[in-house]
Amino acid sequence: MVQTTPMNLLRFTIRPILFPCFLAGLFFGEAFSQNASLDNAIATSITQLSNAQAYPNKSSYPRSVYYDGTIKRVNPGDWTCGFFPGQLWLMYEYTKQDTWKTQAQEWTAGLEGQKYNTSTHDVGFVMYSSFGNGLRLNNNDSYKYILLQAASSLSKRYNPTIGAIQSWSNNARYTCPVIIDNMMNLELLFWASKESGDPAFSNIATQHALTTIANHVRADNSFYHVVDFDPTTGAVIKKDNFQGLNPSSTWARGQAWGLYGFTMSYRETGDSRFLDQAKKIADLITSHPS
Repeated sequence: MVQTTPMNLLRFTIRPILFPCFLAGLFFGEAFSQNASLDNAIATSITQLSNAQAYPNKSSYPRSVYYDGTIKRVNPGDWTCGFFPGQLWLMYEYTKQDTWKTQAQEWTAGLEGQKYNTSTHDVGFVMYSSFGNGLRLNNNDSYKYILLQAASSLSKRYNPTIGAIQSWSNNARYTCPVIIDNMMNLELLFWASKESGDPAFSNIATQHALTTIANHVRADNSFYHVVDFDPTTGAVIKKDNFQGLNPSSTWARGQAWGLYGFTMSYRETGDSRFLDQAKKIADLITSHPS
């Protein structure tokens, strides 16, 4: 796996397991602003992470910052919960200081119960960022079994008629929604196949990515945020943007999910269809008016 170096801390298009360090800049300050020096960026990250972890309740996770500067905290199950432990693991990797390892272990432990969570597609975000980094850096066998259970829970949301993992539960607006964000959760399944030897996980991830290409991509290679399906027939009910300006807008974060997810899917499968789609997204991003 890619090791954390100062430059990797500043890259967006690195492995998903390193993605939380990018989010640290978004959630906890301006550590990664364009004009910041590398040393200042690292120093700011250390300060912000130190402040955020100095909290007695290790099951109340920092998510963002209110206008008055206080930290917004969320309970396990929120889709961002894995990012903060992931950041702590990466800081341990960068500094080699055991204090960061201890903090990472304590904040990761509070998420173990999410391995049984079948109510959300964001198990990959939550578990692979936290326990995934912990396994990579600490080689803890218990983390391996936690991640395999999480992959099993995620796979239960797969609908073979649609050929995709359902994202949100049905609600007043959608029947069986599949969102572009879900591309970021597939890496947990690819890992689980390699670790367990069971191709079912990889097969689900591969088919989900193919279904996303078939249904989420517009003519200009931007993505709809949401495609709503009939869970019985597999037919598309509607295409929509739950986030973004309007249903036809190009939601920037969604394009990033797609670029990352299809690049990762190509890495894991060697299927050129995924690389081709990733290139098209990159072309859209680099040529689209700001």
